[in-house]
Amino acid sequence: MSSPSPTATPASGPMALGDTFTFDGTVPGQGEVGVSVAALSYTQPVTADSKPSEVGAGSPGDEWAQLEVKICSVKGNIQPSDRVWQLAMADGARATSAYAPQTLPGPAFPMDAKLGAGDCLRGKIAFAVAKGQRPQTAVYAPDSLPAPQKWAIPAQ
Repeated sequence: MSSPSPTATPASGPMALGDTFTFDGTVPGQGEVGVSVAALSYTQPVTADSKPSEVGAGSPGDEWAQLEVKICSVKGNIQPSDRVWQLAMADGARATSAYAPQTLPGPAFPMDAKLGAGDCLRGKIAFAVAKGQRPQTAVYAPDSLPAPQKWAIPAQ
């Protein structure tokens, strides 16, 4: 996504899945933007016809996980990215989004969508996660935010 200078302050602790975070800012060359972001759901494990390590994502023993997110342009034009999402583990490790086979349940997060004011997109982002390890939070961390926004991942 483009780099707005936000005026909203991220929540002090993790939000619940389904809660929405909204911020406003200015994107050079594009003007004022307003964005709302929500992590909707988390699923692990997710079954596919290949393991993460077989498609160059993760390590042997990893399994697929999916984070479903929704991003809306409240004002202005934005280009969302799955690369600003991470999963934070209890030991401090972070999982980043991974290329995934098309056999994972959809809808997949669109990689090249552009949103105008009033447009939204919803999709699932794939991650390779160590089998048996569950993240504590989903993290939204574009460079433009002063601090990452987090959503708590339920234990099961």
